This record gives sequence, structure tokens and C-alpha cells, in this order.
Amino acid sequence: MYTAPHFYVTVEIDMDAAVSLREQLLRAEDVKVSYNDLVLKACAKALTRFPTVNASWTGETIKTHAEVHVGVAVSTERGLLVPVLRNAESMSFGEIEKTVVAYANRAREGTISLDEI
Repeated sequence: MYTAPHFYVTVEIDMDAAVSLREQLLRAEDVKVSYNDLVLKACAKALTRFPTVNASWTGETIKTHAEVHVGVAVSTERGLLVPVLRNAESMSFGEIEKTVVAYANRAREGTISLDEI
């Protein structure tokens, strides 16, 4: 059995700027940008800004990664699947929205590929 340390952090966030940004994006772009899309983009940006967090243990050393891949949990009849937005740091809000919707639909339909999860 594999175990990993866990820790939990709770913070309060003022989302006024996010609400305003989303309203601007909804008016300017031909996509339905969700708050989830904003959080995904913020995570990708944060991992770019703090590369030591975008790392994995190789068994002998910590390896940092140049690309940012962000998983998105999708509830399906078969359980939870986690499609991955590859190179999320370079995706626009519209690309994030369209990719998440497509992955979520394919995950629920059972047609998502192993390369996408």
C-alpha cells in the first residue's frame, strides 16, 4: 500500500476581481468561461511562477517540469476520472473552456482516451 503525507489549507479569497474578469471575458469572447476555468488558468500560472511546486519525486531526486499539466476531476457513472489539460500554461481561457467541456463529455460517454487522462 502506498501512503503519502497529507496537509490541508483553508483560506478566504476575495473573488471580486475574478467576477469582473469573467464578466469581461463573457462579453469579449465567444465562450462560456466558468469560474472553474479561471481557477484552472490561475493554477497553471502559479505552477509556472513557482516551478518547484510543479515537480515530482523520481525515487532518488525531485524533478521539476517545464510544462504545466493540470488535472480536472470529472464525475462519471463509473467513478471519478481526471482528464489532463496538457500545457495548460499556454492555453487561453477559451481553449481551457472548450477542452474541459470536450473531455468531460467524453469522460461521461466512456470515449475518453488513456492519453487524455
